[in-house]
Amino acid sequence: MTPNRSQKRIWLAIMDQAAAENRVRLRIGKARRGGTSTFICALRFFVCWNWGLNQGYCIAHRDETVDALQRMGKRFAQGMGGGQEFLARIHRYANGSFDRFATSGGQAVGAGDTLSILHWSERAKWGDHKDDTARDTSIAAEWAEIIIDESTFQGRDQFWTAFDAARNGEGEYRAMFIAWFEDERCTVGICDSFPLDDEEKQLVRLASSQGIELSPGQLRWRRQKLADPDMGDARFRQEYPSTPEEAVQAGKGLILPFSRSWIVDDVPFEYLSVPWPLRVGGIDFGYNDPCVIWSGVHWDGCLYLIGCWRSVQSLSGEQLGGLMLGHTYWCDPANLSDRKALAKAAGDAGLQVTLRPAPRKRHPGEDFEKSELHRLIDFAAAERLHVLRDVSEQLIAECDTLEWNEQTGKPKMPRTEQCGHFDTVMALKYCVAGVLRTGEPQAPRDGTTKIPSRRSSFARY
Repeated sequence: MTPNRSQKRIWLAIMDQAAAENRVRLRIGKARRGGTSTFICALRFFVCWNWGLNQGYCIAHRDETVDALQRMGKRFAQGMGGGQEFLARIHRYANGSFDRFATSGGQAVGAGDTLSILHWSERAKWGDHKDDTARDTSIAAEWAEIIIDESTFQGRDQFWTAFDAARNGEGEYRAMFIAWFEDERCTVGICDSFPLDDEEKQLVRLASSQGIELSPGQLRWRRQKLADPDMGDARFRQEYPSTPEEAVQAGKGLILPFSRSWIVDDVPFEYLSVPWPLRVGGIDFGYNDPCVIWSGVHWDGCLYLIGCWRSVQSLSGEQLGGLMLGHTYWCDPANLSDRKALAKAAGDAGLQVTLRPAPRKRHPGEDFEKSELHRLIDFAAAERLHVLRDVSEQLIAECDTLEWNEQTGKPKMPRTEQCGHFDTVMALKYCVAGVLRTGEPQAPRDGTTKIPSRRSSFARY
């Protein structure tokens, strides 16, 4: 094997950590088709072939990928001669070592094994039970010499959380990112130099800081990919990112991909002087899922979010800590009992707030959840939504993950440890619905006089 630039980097990182810690724990975020999986497959074969009684394990996201990785390992073994046996999803070697292959999502994957080298391939694309699969194989490989977790990014999911923790020095894993420009194949033929835009100039500086000089051919290749309608800007940035953040900001099918444009460092008003009718908020109740309370100000047609409270397994007494004086909070209409409990607790505490169900119109055959999200999208697209930087972190994390289901056209909202049930976005959705309702003028009836209702007449009497 003749390794390319990124494969050499992986090998150096492995040797460096092995020398320092006597084992390898590596987490690799990458651009696609750079040869990472190929190199790790070769490493697993190398370990099992040369040392007896080793157990390798590779887990990928779908059967086709597992089959391709197994064929790759078979080619390595066949090139070394006889002495091996190829069975369904397992390679046995004459020295007592074996290499297994499995698809994610199975239960108790790796249980009962004492693994030597573990390879998680494309973990961000794993389907159902991926948390269980990762947990089970982690336990099985606790004493393994080598564990390598590599994937392209699919939003701020489980893999992103683990990768981000590793690059911040948390835990036993080391992090590595492989950008698209490390692959020498990402270039067009002979290409003359041309004027660069601001983004390309920044990209040249980024690559230079890593010891890589971008050629005109590489930059031309990137321009062509961005202009390709079959690829598209968002998909290219996710599949071929220059930084980890670029990958998760441009995830395919994201519902709110430009959430960072909402962030502000200051607000155009003095909060203490804001009249109470302009003080608004949104609440998405939850117990096992987080309860989220947004507090904001509806100022000059825009919504400024200035406070965010989020907690798991909280009761009404604790939720009082997320309420601000004089605000009208628009709540999930389905949580009547939670809303009443919080309203009573606020009244007993002397906290002057109003809790109302968010307006929800159900037209026949309409998916109200989808239409409410579109209302939030339109509100943000009109540049009416602003979030203080200090309270934006969880919202950005959820926006970088929440995406449309390609088959149904509905939002995909699986419960995850990082995003809960996208409760921060849901609470914001209710707040925007309330702002739109109160902010829209009511059209008078033409040529008619409204007759007081019986209830209002008795109330005046």
